[in-house]
Amino acid sequence: QPLDAVVIMAGTNDLGSLQNSSPAAISSNVCQLHALAREGGVRRTLAVGIPESRFASGGRPFDEKRRATNALIEANAKEVSDSSELGATMVYIDCPVLFGTETGHWESDGLHMAKLGYQELGRRLAAPVAALVEAEVNGSGAMKGGGAAAAAVEANAGAAEADAEADAETDTEAPTASLAQRAWCCTG
Repeated sequence: QPLDAVVIMAGTNDLGSLQNSSPAAISSNVCQLHALAREGGVRRTLAVGIPESRFASGGRPFDEKRRATNALIEANAKEVSDSSELGATMVYIDCPVLFGTETGHWESDGLHMAKLGYQELGRRLAAPVAALVEAEVNGSGAMKGGGAAAAAVEANAGAAEADAEADAETDTEAPTASLAQRAWCCTG
């Protein structure tokens, strides 16, 4: 059965690479993954921006590069969604899991998410992925320019810090299992 949506979060490791690591090269590679999904018949993709990290946040060395790369990915998403020729939607959202050493969401390397971080990511992406899948299933064009998916992430992102303590006390699974057969997620 074809997928209704694909979620891609990629480019983190590329920020520190010595080869092909300009914002243009990284965003081109990420956008090629979205193009491959479209070529495979997936009309709706969700691009999750490169998250902050110990090395790419608050003015740290790779933060400007991360922001520039995410801006290019976001611009490509808008271009794809605005193109009636492609008949596809690519929605960009900033990573809704904020970097913090005390959250339990990050590995000790300060670069990769821990299990709790990926659970939080899944929880925060559940609504936008559901909106993408619903738009695909219903044949709705409502996702253009971000629409419901971007709005769902905005609503969830503001609550990230407030939920950190509650999440640490309860080990709950992300509510994305029901979407597992309809959407696919790639991180890297």
